[in-house]
Amino acid sequence: MVVHVPPRQSRGRALAAAVLLAAGACLLFTAPGPLCQAGLTVQAPPCLFRVGDRVRAKMPILLSNSGRGYFNEGAGEGVPPHLRDESEDRMELAAMEKIVEGGEEGTVAGILLKNEWINRPKHWKGHHRTGVMVSWDSADLPMDVAEETELEVIEGSLGARRSEQLRMEKRARRERRGS
Repeated sequence: MVVHVPPRQSRGRALAAAVLLAAGACLLFTAPGPLCQAGLTVQAPPCLFRVGDRVRAKMPILLSNSGRGYFNEGAGEGVPPHLRDESEDRMELAAMEKIVEGGEEGTVAGILLKNEWINRPKHWKGHHRTGVMVSWDSADLPMDVAEETELEVIEGSLGARRSEQLRMEKRARRERRGS
């Protein structure tokens, strides 16, 4: 038994395939995605704060390490268990403030940039963002890292003066090298 196959309409199929490929290429290179963004690099905006700036908390800020701050101050890490009193440690931790109240003032002691996200406080989640390390004026509050949106600059800042001093020192070094 012989099966008769009708002749293909090759011209029509080739045209349809070409249109389909063209549409796919248009979508591939115009839709947002990794291929069309391969040549683009976006620079992160600089931090709004400088070391030495005086800042105020705009809202309550959760302290890192259950109130012990960024450096886990007073936790007794590395102290042998036989030298620690666990019940006293629990009572001390329960008595600690866990939140920096809005309106509290401090000084910027450092900046954690987006590319240093690995060093963020453990309770921070989500996208990479800049952190501002603040030494609070109150002796009861440990040094901690806050987000830029939680802080505002206040008068009496040393940041501008410090930046100018660094520029002057850099200029003096260049002049000494050039002489």
